[in-house]
Amino acid sequence: MVPRNLKVMTLTLYLVLSSSAPMAIAMNWEGHDDWLTEEAHARALRSTLPKATPIAKAFPLCAERAALHAHNAYEQRPIAGINCIDPKDKPDQPVR
Repeated sequence: MVPRNLKVMTLTLYLVLSSSAPMAIAMNWEGHDDWLTEEAHARALRSTLPKATPIAKAFPLCAERAALHAHNAYEQRPIAGINCIDPKDKPDQPVR
């Protein structure tokens, strides 16, 4: 059985330590605190984001990529839509 004195000391120590601890700050998904989200530049960024369009990444043609890396067995093989474009599959994507 734990002496009553020890229980009181433990409870007191817990209350003192928990009340003197700094306030926790929430982190966003990148691991940064969100303290700048209400600043003017952050509001301007948020207001333009719905209008933003992603930049289309230009890929080489699959035949060009295969010819370029034919001598290198360690280079990734051409995969249409991943690291190259096959024009008969996706003619609307930009070609470099």
